[in-house]
Amino acid sequence: MSLSKIPSVWTIIGIAALLYGWLPRISSVLNWLILGVFIFIEMLWEVGIVGWSALQLTPFAYAHYSIPIHELSIMPLILLTFIAAALSGLGLWGFNSRSIG
Repeated sequence: MSLSKIPSVWTIIGIAALLYGWLPRISSVLNWLILGVFIFIEMLWEVGIVGWSALQLTPFAYAHYSIPIHELSIMPLILLTFIAAALSGLGLWGFNSRSIG
């Protein structure tokens, strides 16, 4: 079950790469804010304040521990992997287009 969470982590890393590539001065603050929002939404879902549709705004909803392993679909994990690759690629593009030096 732990391996199914890797695409979710890659997606968060992709968001961080995108922000660092295009908004380097405020990327660390935004990265922590986004991660905090994802964790906060999951905590609110755990206590029943928000519904499943709100949890689906986070990448961790698609490999959540409440989904039995035999019911876990592979397509959302593949989609998260492609999203992570696209976000990382856009971040690298932004980083390479900066004038450093």
